[in-house]
Amino acid sequence: MSVAINISHGVKKYGDTTVIPDLSLSVKNGEFFTLLGPSGCGKTTLLRMIAGFNSIEGGTFKFNDTVINDMDPGKRGIGMVFQNYAIFPNMTVRKNVEFGLKYKNFPKDKVREEADKFLRLVHVDQFADRMPERLSGGQQQRVALARALVIRPDVLLMDEPLSNLDAKLRVEMRTVIRQIQREVGITTIYVTHDQEEAMAISDRIAVMNKGVINHCGTPINIYLRPANQFVATFIGKSNILRGQLSESGGKALLTFGNGYTAPIATVRPEEIRRREVNVSVRPEEFVIRPAGAETREGIEAVVQDSVFLGSNTHYFVELSGGEKAEIIQETDIDSIIAPGSKVSLSVNMKKINLFDSETENSIMKGVINRTDEQDPGR
Repeated sequence: MSVAINISHGVKKYGDTTVIPDLSLSVKNGEFFTLLGPSGCGKTTLLRMIAGFNSIEGGTFKFNDTVINDMDPGKRGIGMVFQNYAIFPNMTVRKNVEFGLKYKNFPKDKVREEADKFLRLVHVDQFADRMPERLSGGQQQRVALARALVIRPDVLLMDEPLSNLDAKLRVEMRTVIRQIQREVGITTIYVTHDQEEAMAISDRIAVMNKGVINHCGTPINIYLRPANQFVATFIGKSNILRGQLSESGGKALLTFGNGYTAPIATVRPEEIRRREVNVSVRPEEFVIRPAGAETREGIEAVVQDSVFLGSNTHYFVELSGGEKAEIIQETDIDSIIAPGSKVSLSVNMKKINLFDSETENSIMKGVINRTDEQDPGR
């Protein structure tokens, strides 16, 4: 049976060093929840606290209404999938999957049948009698997943499970993991530093930095309306430019470094006043045109380099104020703008994000950042 996970004011310390200062989080029953962040941000530490492998120095950790702070790891009803697979090299694929069942005193006459059921679920049943050394990385990871699921845990914890695979296998395996998680309906907490992986598989994501959750929400909300500048730059690519916000007739105006001014309707009303802001513009939110082309006033820039990537071309430009930016545009069938060319840039004002220049927190409408289970963005 799957469970909901509730963490209230969790604290983790190593001696005098506090790794997680005060973390609260709720994961829904059956949810695929991802902890995302750079190396050293505390995501694996938090996962190990949930698993019972790390001590808890403060706060309350619950599975449904049961406090698990001091519960033995073996009694928490957890399945684990690790980065290095942790498959027993001296056992066949089938015996690896059977191991957990035998440990849980599953009826002996049903062990093989149950193991084979889960081998079929992850599509490695044809390798049941092989030794792990004869499997590819992706196949070994499927075996690890089957072994974790066969014991029918309440919670599935996955720690960077795809980081040792090549790019093509990672894409294949993340699809497999998501499909199986939906089929089984198990509450899953997944740790990764790969933002694309997190966006592709998660119901919700918690973006962590220095032991603190900076933004918790759905992939689309985190990408389109990040809660602060760190999240904007960590999730996807983002150009951070200087800007000035002003007010005219109750409406917000944004002025870029070179003086180009445009109205912006997505700032929260209480935040509209004359102030310095940091402007986050994702590469696809620019439109680039050769200078002199019939277009509205825009930001002047010079192309410094371009990279042709088939359907898209990436341009690297220097704005008139000296700032640098990357732009992704659909490849023009006629030509690619040459380095040294003067261009004019316009911006999708509905999609850009503004952050207070001092706090680096968002001042935009539509930011949904909730660590409780009643996330309205889902």
